[in-house]
This record gives sequence, structure tokens and C-alpha cells, in this order.
Amino acid sequence: MKYAPFFGCMITVKYPQMEAAVRKTVAKLGMELVDLDGFSCCPDPIYFKATDKLTWLTIAARNITIAEEAGLDLVTMCSGCTATLSEANYHLSHEPEVREKVNQRLKRIGKEYKGTISVRHIVTVLRDDVGIDRVRESVVKPLSGLKVGIHYGCHLLKPSEIMRVDDPDYPTILEKLFAAIGAQVVHHEKQALCCGKACMSEDIPEKMTRDVLSSLKNPGRT
Repeated sequence: MKYAPFFGCMITVKYPQMEAAVRKTVAKLGMELVDLDGFSCCPDPIYFKATDKLTWLTIAARNITIAEEAGLDLVTMCSGCTATLSEANYHLSHEPEVREKVNQRLKRIGKEYKGTISVRHIVTVLRDDVGIDRVRESVVKPLSGLKVGIHYGCHLLKPSEIMRVDDPDYPTILEKLFAAIGAQVVHHEKQALCCGKACMSEDIPEKMTRDVLSSLKNPGRT
């Protein structure tokens, strides 16, 4: 099982512990990550797309072509990167006129989007390719006694017809993975709430995030 990892802009620089955890874990599960040169920002699935969608698609398509040339599916860890690359892959595969416009731009740098690979978030690879049972069997030190609250956010699940990760309203993929490594999932009232990052107001994101964290004080309410 070989995949091209796409860590995006933030993980390697701001959250290296996430990259380290992925790299140290997947090898034990039979996954091989093949690092490819040339990736750029995904780019941003909110503001960039709203400002210039064709350029947004072109940059995403250029990233996808790097994986296409290697013949490997892209595996993402950031939900934002997953959203951008999955949406771009979907639209370019289903809309020939848009694909032609993007490929005209890519032609300047000797690249062409062909639509030959998939974009996968790593949790779907663990569920669908590795299998939950294999994940459970690989655990050396189970997280017994640890209670966790899950926050799916917007990008991993929606739009569901493009992402195809799980039920957008009642997802279970993360709960099953946490259970497999021994943790106890705590359900809370705001676990499906947006974090507010896309809001233009400075106050709204902080309030929405606070609402999510505060709801953990009242577990069991969903």
C-alpha cells in the first residue's frame, strides 16, 4: 500500500508532532509513504476559492498532477487540504470545460491534469484499506481510561457527495478509530458545530470555538 503524503503548509511547520505520529504509525500498518517533491499550498479552501476560483483550481490541480505522475493516490492529514484537493479533483473530473481551462494554464509549466488518482484523508485509508481490526491489533499501549471529545469540523465531511467520508450528520469514523486504540469517546452537544474559522468577524470564531469546548462540560448531550 503506497501513497503520496500531502502534509500541506501548516502541519510540518506548526504541528510537527502530527507528521511524526503519522510517519511512525503507518509503517507498522503496512503503509508506505512516498514523499514527492514540488507540492505547494493546497491552496486555502475558503478565502482563496472565494477570491479566484479558477486560480484556486489550477494550483490544486498542479499538486494533483505531481501525484498522478508518480501513479499514487494523495493522502492528506489536514481537513482543509482534503477539502481543496478533493473538490478540485471532483470538479475537474466532472466538468470538461473547466478542466480544459485549467490545463491550458498548466501547459505553461509542462503539466496536465488527467484525473487518474484519488484524494484520501488518512482516516479513510485506515478504515478502508488497512481496516479497523488491523489498527486495533497494532496497539501496544492502549489509551485505556482516556476520554476524548471529537470535533469533525466542516471540511472532512461536507459536501458529502464529493468527500464521501462518512454520514455528514451522524459520522462514526473517528469514534471507531479512537475505540480501536482504547480511548473512550465522549459525546457532546456541539460536536457537529462549525469552529467558525470561515467567518469574517473577529469575534464569531472565538465564540463558536468556545461553545464547542464548553459543551464538553456536559457530555452525553448530542
